Amino acid sequence: EKIQSLLPTAKEEEDIKNTILDTYNIALIGKPNVGKSSLINYIIGKDISIISSKAGTTRDTIATTLTYKDNTLSLTDTAGIRKKTKIHDVVEKEAIAQVLYAIRTDQDLILYIIDAEEGITHQDHRLINLILDNRKQILILINKYDLIDRYIKEKWHEETTYSLKNYP
Repeated sequence: EKIQSLLPTAKEEEDIKNTILDTYNIALIGKPNVGKSSLINYIIGKDISIISSKAGTTRDTIATTLTYKDNTLSLTDTAGIRKKTKIHDVVEKEAIAQVLYAIRTDQDLILYIIDAEEGITHQDHRLINLILDNRKQILILINKYDLIDRYIKEKWHEETTYSLKNYP
């Protein structure tokens, strides 16, 4: 009886079944200039994030919502994360703190973006491990793949497959 009293009632079970996730939170994370803002703009179909070839253009996290198949998605554009030793600006430090907060707390999925022209770097591995250590779902996207030539693509594919083989 004691155990039975702790279990949900039939009505409570039905309420749980009918409860859907109000909003699915997705953050785009990666190093500077990998195309996070461009991808957000493309997905939502309008320019909400400023795009520039200059690194460090996005300094604040910018969240926007959209509805897809009756689901609300919250997409968050984040500042690019450089190596700690290269960060000296207070504003950039605050932007990085916002990204780290997003990783540690309210995101359901992280879209981690890698620049194909740079390949997967030590910094990418550190950030991917941080995301996984925080038990977040992650989808790794390769951007700018069309900008590398065929020979490099073949080599890149081999190196990337090897480099990412230890991730779930």
